[in-house]
Amino acid sequence: MGLGRPSRMDSWVRGIVNTSLVLGFGLAACGAQRGELGESAAKAERSEPGPVTKTPTATTRPEPVQLSVEVLRELPHSSSSYTQGLLFVDGRVFESRGQNGHSGIDVWDPESGVIERSIDLEREFFGEGIARVGDVLWQLTWHSGLAFRWSIDGLENLGEASFTGQGWGLEFDGERLILSDGTHELRFYDPETFELLGKLPVLRGSRPQDDLNELEYYAQGKALFANVYQTDEIVRIDLRTGQVTGVADLSGLLTPAEARRAEVLNGIAYWPERDSFLITGKHWPKSFEVRFSEETE
Repeated sequence: MGLGRPSRMDSWVRGIVNTSLVLGFGLAACGAQRGELGESAAKAERSEPGPVTKTPTATTRPEPVQLSVEVLRELPHSSSSYTQGLLFVDGRVFESRGQNGHSGIDVWDPESGVIERSIDLEREFFGEGIARVGDVLWQLTWHSGLAFRWSIDGLENLGEASFTGQGWGLEFDGERLILSDGTHELRFYDPETFELLGKLPVLRGSRPQDDLNELEYYAQGKALFANVYQTDEIVRIDLRTGQVTGVADLSGLLTPAEARRAEVLNGIAYWPERDSFLITGKHWPKSFEVRFSEETE
């Protein structure tokens, strides 16, 4: 039997059924929406802020203390030197000079400023930081990726080693060479082979401490001191954590006339015979013997 047209009664019945279905779905949707609104309101109620309580977290780091600077005396320094690194060896200052065509190493008397020995690098090299390891003196270059080895006694060339990246400051903590490259990261190298051993980010509070430059390890305090490039600050770093624990402000050491002819503060060396530090800067006419201590209220 073939299918014919639907009767009026059939159409009327189907209309009632469809209307019931639409109403049913609409009510269900409204209920779901009310349920969602209720859940959102409950979440909002649960997230109402309560009393603020400061609790230590993994990202909370202490701010450094201010270090006071006691200037013990002024000493002479060659204003022709673009100072990149300083260290003491048997009462004499070893200073690394920078800039192409002017780089090298000077050995001088800290009391008189008289240069007693000197060597120059080839013009292509821009000298940077230096560090003593036994009878060997390591000297960095800025962009060349080379570190030169010199004898302490005669400043004779003992060879070289390669490394990646820039070289800025260099120091030896008794176990590892520590290198800065102008960022907030310190790199550690084997003192014999110059093989990279590891890295340590340096933070000032919770912020990266960029522009780390010349370095000096202070064994008595088991801390690393570092010049901050283009500033008058020296920071003290805990090598166990990478945290800056102290900041020294060395502004105002030069007279206005001296400062106009000089460049930035750079160069720090611990003076073991006097338990003090010698600091200077690029093209500074003076060096200064200072001591650091934590300020007390």
